[in-house]
Amino acid sequence: MAKHNSETTNFIKRWAQEAHQLRWNNVSGLRHSKIMMHGPTKDLTMDILALNRRNTRLVTSLITGHCGLRKHLQTMGFHQDHIVCRLCGECEETATHVILECNSLLTWRLSVGLADPLQDIHGKHLTISSQSKCGTFSRRIFF
Repeated sequence: MAKHNSETTNFIKRWAQEAHQLRWNNVSGLRHSKIMMHGPTKDLTMDILALNRRNTRLVTSLITGHCGLRKHLQTMGFHQDHIVCRLCGECEETATHVILECNSLLTWRLSVGLADPLQDIHGKHLTISSQSKCGTFSRRIFF
């Protein structure tokens, strides 16, 4: 009887993971989140849940792009002025730009060991290319 319950539980877990991944792949939008992570993973979820509240909020806002950057604030109707990056003055101040593209942060990223801002957390990677006003960039994304 125990083996049957274990098989059923594993089947349900696999089904839920596959359904979650399918939804992730098919949902429109989520451009920034899809750049930041390949898809939903249990390991990433557990890593985030192990953080304190402040760091959980920070990581979540960076993954989703829902943070106090000018482009998001404009989208929310809170920022009416120009949305050019305060750091470099070249592109829209989006989470993607600040985390991956902003040349003003390149020296800092290198100094703290973040040559590629998205570290090999779970040993899987995805190479992405994106076109922005600042040009084309390609990154290996790890999750």
